[in-house]
Amino acid sequence: DAALLASGHSAAFAVRQAVADDMAILRATETVDREGLYLRLDNMVNNVANLDLLSSMRENFENQRARDSVPLPLAESDSAWWSAGLEFLGEVFVWRRWEERPEAMLAPGQETLIKLNLRLQLKQAQLALMDGDQAGFQQALAETGEILRRYAVTVLSNELQSLQGLNINPPLPPLTESLNRIRQLAESER
Repeated sequence: DAALLASGHSAAFAVRQAVADDMAILRATETVDREGLYLRLDNMVNNVANLDLLSSMRENFENQRARDSVPLPLAESDSAWWSAGLEFLGEVFVWRRWEERPEAMLAPGQETLIKLNLRLQLKQAQLALMDGDQAGFQQALAETGEILRRYAVTVLSNELQSLQGLNINPPLPPLTESLNRIRQLAESER
């Protein structure tokens, strides 16, 4: 724009108008804060070390057991049948209540391997972010989410979901109008 102004050419006004329009469009284009996203992913990588997979798995087990153990409402005729069935089973089997909860178990070294895998996936997401690889970014986040779901880790899930909805390569507007006008002006000068 400054060069067009300094040229003093009579046709520069139309070109400057096209450049001004394209500059306004570019200013309105949403930009991606890659550094901020990189730091958010890095924070997640650092938080992986503090995860307690066993307690997450136990908590998920308890929540699911509480959800599944809600008695179903029975009709009066079904209630009598149900009671008779339980009475019969009580005569055949010995019912015992567990004194303690069963512990969720991981094989020795499995927790370390899971945490390393989480860190690796998050680092791959960072690399894809820096490369501008939208597909690789989404794939790494999806695999991280799968690991978190498999081991019932909810701590990082909210942050991960907010990252999965991002487009790291938003489309840029075409600047063809101003480029065409500049070419026309340059050709008219020859």
